[in-house]
Amino acid sequence: MLVRWLLAVLVVVALITSGCGSGNGDQAPKDYSGDWTGTLKQKGLHPFQVAARIDLAGSGRVAYTGIDCGGTWTSLRALASSPPYITVRERINQGAGGECKGSGLVGLHPVRRCEGPERDQCEFRSIEYTFTGGGVNSQGLLHRTDTAGLASVFDEAGVTPP
Repeated sequence: MLVRWLLAVLVVVALITSGCGSGNGDQAPKDYSGDWTGTLKQKGLHPFQVAARIDLAGSGRVAYTGIDCGGTWTSLRALASSPPYITVRERINQGAGGECKGSGLVGLHPVRRCEGPERDQCEFRSIEYTFTGGGVNSQGLLHRTDTAGLASVFDEAGVTPP
């Protein structure tokens, strides 16, 4: 567990010092903003649901059914890649689950879907999700949802929807 945590810290330090990201205050691409749900996999748990509302700055609120907890996302950086990759700090602090507290890093990388005669009409309909923190790693795919889809996951997790 300690090795994974140290590896995550080293990756973040390397990104900051390499000039790929520029620290707090970066605006996340507008493609991330909105409501998202998905299924996550994490060692030792059955697959579970996640829901997040992300604002234009890349911050937001999140809830998880597998641990029945939720919290906040604070945007840390947007990497200048194509498509762009953002990292947010997650703080879990509410919910119906046992110990709903902790923090970690969530990486979000939009999956690009292109259509049209020259495949020049592209949009982001899903986001690859990875979490690292507290000795835990999880991953999954998020898809756009509506307010009802978002609320159902928040309700199941025992977290007030945004």
